[in-house]
Amino acid sequence: MKIAKRLAILLFALILAFAAIACGGTEENSPAPKAINHAETAQALIDGCTFEEKPEIIDSEFGLTQLFEIDGNLIAKDENGNYMGTAAICSSTPETVIVIKAVDNASAEKIRDEYLAKRVEAYIHDYANYGPEQVAKLNDCINRVDGEYVFLIISADNAAALNLLNELTK
Repeated sequence: MKIAKRLAILLFALILAFAAIACGGTEENSPAPKAINHAETAQALIDGCTFEEKPEIIDSEFGLTQLFEIDGNLIAKDENGNYMGTAAICSSTPETVIVIKAVDNASAEKIRDEYLAKRVEAYIHDYANYGPEQVAKLNDCINRVDGEYVFLIISADNAAALNLLNELTK
């Protein structure tokens, strides 16, 4: 009987682990945050989170629409026609900070579910082969929508990153 209970617990744990594989830290939609500045928020996350390698901010249009392959029609633009999003990446780890203001809530959900989750899955596949120690931070990364804002944070301490994000967006 003890063996059956242990097997059932192990099976349940495996099911939970596989359910979390596409970024276990993903949260359901949170209440819409106050209006935030995407660049300032991204920089605060870069400065306040723990990383093995500090992510560097890259050109928004290239980073969002080319590297992460996000449909530009989903991203809000400012009065000058610039994308309202900031992406910061690392060259040797999957650590990433992305803050995007989408055109609406549905677009934000699509960015999170289709584009960013796809990138996290690709990272998991790639790092499983040559950097398996990186997979844990991918499995519990933050891929979250708050109203029209989308956040992807992959750090060395995702729990602390989530606390900081909650503080920045309340």
